[in-house]
Amino acid sequence: EMDQKPGEIYQVNSDQKFNLKLDAKSLTDIKEVIVMTGDSKDNYESETLIGAYQKDSYGTHIKYDKALTDQAATIAGDKKTAAVDLSLAVDSGKKTWVSILVMDVNGNYAVTNPFWIDGK
Repeated sequence: EMDQKPGEIYQVNSDQKFNLKLDAKSLTDIKEVIVMTGDSKDNYESETLIGAYQKDSYGTHIKYDKALTDQAATIAGDKKTAAVDLSLAVDSGKKTWVSILVMDVNGNYAVTNPFWIDGK
């Protein structure tokens, strides 16, 4: 369940923020929830994310936004539900995107399509 639709383009004025609320449910325990953006600079090390990773001289990783993940993503005590509640400022004239990845303890994962954001 989410309050915005992935794949859509959202116009955000410089005095506003892009807000996203997302709830994810899993039959098995959720291990991780990460927030990826067009400006992601942190490496999420994972050998289990086959197909969603980059392999280079630095190892196997995907880029994510650690600060935004730490601020916005929570896993419920029962480990079956995760929530993302984020607010992202976008500078005027800047275009970026946000995508959410949820991974269970078995390494299975789901990734949203990007939420495209245009700063006005």
